[in-house]
Amino acid sequence: MAGKASLLLRIVDRAGNPVADACVSAVGKNVLLPEFGLMSNAEGLVTFFLPSGAFQVRAVSEDGQSGEAEIDVPEPGPGSMSVVIEVALAPGDGLAK
Repeated sequence: MAGKASLLLRIVDRAGNPVADACVSAVGKNVLLPEFGLMSNAEGLVTFFLPSGAFQVRAVSEDGQSGEAEIDVPEPGPGSMSVVIEVALAPGDGLAK
């Protein structure tokens, strides 16, 4: 895609295992781009094609665990950028039961 960088995200749990079917969203921090999301595949992977700029990326697993990262996407060029986001609840956090 012209003008956009390939960003490969790997969504993992605390043990480093891939998290399938996580909802992964991206919000531009200094880029005029509406929030949007994709689902991770069976290997916990999802690819975004983003313009250069700063983004807040958040992943939420099917059981409600989440993780996020701030990512600075460089000017598009050869290759892709790869980021790992861990989804895990912090001690004391959790879903109400």
